[in-house]
Amino acid sequence: MMPKKSLLALIFSAMLANAVLAHGDEDHGSAPVVLSRAGLASAETHSAEFALFAQINQQTLQVYLDRYQDNSPVAGAQIEVESGDFKAQLKPISPGVYSVAAPALSSVGEHALMFTIIAGEQSDLLETTLTVAKPALTPASGPAVSAWWWGAGGLLSIGAISLIIARQRRATRPVLGVKT
Repeated sequence: MMPKKSLLALIFSAMLANAVLAHGDEDHGSAPVVLSRAGLASAETHSAEFALFAQINQQTLQVYLDRYQDNSPVAGAQIEVESGDFKAQLKPISPGVYSVAAPALSSVGEHALMFTIIAGEQSDLLETTLTVAKPALTPASGPAVSAWWWGAGGLLSIGAISLIIARQRRATRPVLGVKT
């Protein structure tokens, strides 16, 4: 007979096992997509003067412009972006932060970006590529798999508890013909 502590450890381990799921359906052969911390499509580039980080959030292009030497934000710059037929002047939001509505850049695919920057006496042209990936999962596909694993874990737990109860009853049942 298995000790109760070992049986409980086995049950607990089985319940935790459903939290470890395999993954799939992603292409490991393609070039990596640069993602920001927020999971948004982004791109970066720099020159001897400027460091630029661009990020698309829904249909808005947001650009962070810093001095390359000391990473200080560049305030009051004039920034123009071009990509194919799309051309726009970015508006300052705060020191070093600029944005513009860019629905053309929110579509899935690669977008070659050319930034023209004028900041006081300095000017520069910076190029980069923004890669917008299709969403990885639809909301409906995630919870269905999780619910299946929780259901399987619940059934396993019920079976283990039933086994414990049955063994305890068998151990406490009096043997026929033996007086206690």
